[in-house]
Amino acid sequence: MKRKAAMDINLQNCILYFFCGGFSMIYLLAFQMDDLHSGFFTGFSPQCIQVVILQMLTGLAVSRILKYVDAVTKTIVAALRGPGVIFFGAWIFHTALQISEVIATVVVCVACYLYLREGPLVKPKDEAVPAKVVK
Repeated sequence: MKRKAAMDINLQNCILYFFCGGFSMIYLLAFQMDDLHSGFFTGFSPQCIQVVILQMLTGLAVSRILKYVDAVTKTIVAALRGPGVIFFGAWIFHTALQISEVIATVVVCVACYLYLREGPLVKPKDEAVPAKVVK
């Protein structure tokens, strides 16, 4: 679907989420029927629902980015998505991050910066091959 530039990104997302939700429902019906009968969302806290909403919003944002960029940018955006969700989630939920979470996200951000600082990839020039002398 990415090759069809004229196809609306919202339609693409609808198709993607329809099939993801459909396959998830088939799995639940086949293997987790007891959970569906007892109430699937029983015990979900408001924070859990907020995490689901955050993941949906980041998924929609990333899908728009991924449709129009190259592979290198996609990789960087995918790498920065985790730290972004961690910091943004901590800010929204008013929770303190542990030192290990902060260190991990800083390492990822620094690695992305160092990678991007190198600039674009450049194809090495072919060395000139001496021509054979014909006698």
